[in-house]
Amino acid sequence: MTYRLTTLPSGLRVATEEMPSVATVTAMVTVDTGSRDELEGEYGIAHLLEHMAFKGTATMTARQLAEAFDEIGGQNNAYTSADQTSYYAKVMAQDGPLAVRILGDILTHSTFDAEELERERSVILQEIAMHEDMPEEKVGEFFQESAFRDQPLGRSILGTTDSVSRITRAQILTYMRRGYGPQHMVLSIAGKLSHDEMVDAAAEAFADLPSSAGPSRDAAVYTGGEKRQEADFEQAHLVMGFAGLPHQDEDFYALQMLNTILGGGISSRLFQEVRELRGLAYNIHSFAYSFTDSGTFGIYAATAPEQVSELVPVVAEQVLSLTQQINEAELNRAKKQQLAGLAMARESTTALAEWMGRHLLEYGDYRQMDDLVQRVVSLTPEDIQRTARRLLSMGPLSLGALGPITHLEDYETMKARFSL
Repeated sequence: MTYRLTTLPSGLRVATEEMPSVATVTAMVTVDTGSRDELEGEYGIAHLLEHMAFKGTATMTARQLAEAFDEIGGQNNAYTSADQTSYYAKVMAQDGPLAVRILGDILTHSTFDAEELERERSVILQEIAMHEDMPEEKVGEFFQESAFRDQPLGRSILGTTDSVSRITRAQILTYMRRGYGPQHMVLSIAGKLSHDEMVDAAAEAFADLPSSAGPSRDAAVYTGGEKRQEADFEQAHLVMGFAGLPHQDEDFYALQMLNTILGGGISSRLFQEVRELRGLAYNIHSFAYSFTDSGTFGIYAATAPEQVSELVPVVAEQVLSLTQQINEAELNRAKKQQLAGLAMARESTTALAEWMGRHLLEYGDYRQMDDLVQRVVSLTPEDIQRTARRLLSMGPLSLGALGPITHLEDYETMKARFSL
């Protein structure tokens, strides 16, 4: 496999990784702006804009775009995070330049037709309503709001019914002009390809992309705290956690390993202790989310109302145990899980395209497989214990709680349980 990088005169970086043994190509544009870059009155606009991808340009209607992909058996999609927004197309290898041209078209010549905009607005309002009916999603938003109170990172990427209802076409264009400049974007392409051919296609497709100053992003400040709400569900839904680590932190990979050991699989400490041995929850897992300058680490659990008071002390005990002992057997299992995940992703053109775009925006270079493998293999039990102590000392507990939570103890008692 061959990695190459070319920066166009506009500042747009075109990164490719050639995979001669595959038959497809994924082209992805990653933009260095996301929901945390929205201003007052724009909440939900990053996600709405992503939904408007492939909904019509100056040269093709939404239907024509859909037919263009169906005619070549291609796939396309887009997604939004707090830090970035990505648009991609996966096609057969011979259609790689066409995928690049279509991505360039939607990001430079989208018309944001009024009827299409209202239709997509309606879709997102239904998506917001759907999340209201999903306690595992809603309690996650409670947790994020508690972790970053009164900050963009504490808001839902979807926005609210009120904010999305008010966003105008003019606001979308202003938001794009502010953040969608070539200096703040990466076009990453992985699969069976010619780098020079892709660069030529990109130079033409993105020629009309205007320069921009880029988003002015406030630094994240982890606050901790709680948000709880009584609701008529069968189970109590909890998310408990702490400040996490940004992507560039020296302990980033140790955190991923810690997450695997604590709650990343069926052999994890939480799954074995909480579900298998005690039967306190059907669904329990941990997660580690990283942003450019911060992150969150949390544990999600859903349990019967009468078992809430028993569940929390057990979870706290398992979290604290990470600071005291990590045995070689569980560390080796976690390493094999991580390495297997890397190897499987390495065979995916879409995963590689995503890695290139994210790495170039966040690190300034592309961390290739050998480097990632070495970082995982070199981790020691002491690295995991040290990282666990860091997590517990970086700020107070964050808590989201939703459902029949009468038996859930008060915040100060819970916070003390997770203290070193």
